[in-house]
Amino acid sequence: MEISGNVPTRAEKQILFDTLLDFDNWKKAVPDLVTYQQVGDNSYEMTIKVNLGPVKGDQKLRIDFTSLERPDSANFQVQNSMIKSAKGNFVLQDVSELDGQLPGGGAIPQDIKTVILYSLQLDAGNPFFNSIIEGFKGQVKTGFEELLQQFGSAAEKA
Repeated sequence: MEISGNVPTRAEKQILFDTLLDFDNWKKAVPDLVTYQQVGDNSYEMTIKVNLGPVKGDQKLRIDFTSLERPDSANFQVQNSMIKSAKGNFVLQDVSELDGQLPGGGAIPQDIKTVILYSLQLDAGNPFFNSIIEGFKGQVKTGFEELLQQFGSAAEKA
């Protein structure tokens, strides 16, 4: 499954980048967090309560941010026992870099300073489970964008 999109924010680009990589912001932003710890530079392990289709209960995740290009972009990988691979990236663009339109079209809302462009690829490693994940694509996209919006809001207040 692949999803991509953009999330407009009123945050300054550098502050938004720092907010996305801040340990404490992840603890606040991830819903249903059971445990959370930083395990290295830009690496986190967490246990979250999940209720998404057939996947229910506590799930342990590890997130590693790599290829950091401050304040422009970063790649990330998510490790979980139920997913063969989950990876993605985010690119932060100042509105001055956007030629007056959001990526994919549409006017840039007033007061927007930075847009988070993101992509996420998930592969369960099994065609059956991939089809199940694909069935929840809309929910995954909505949840991921809500998470990014929370980081945008936190960066606006910083």
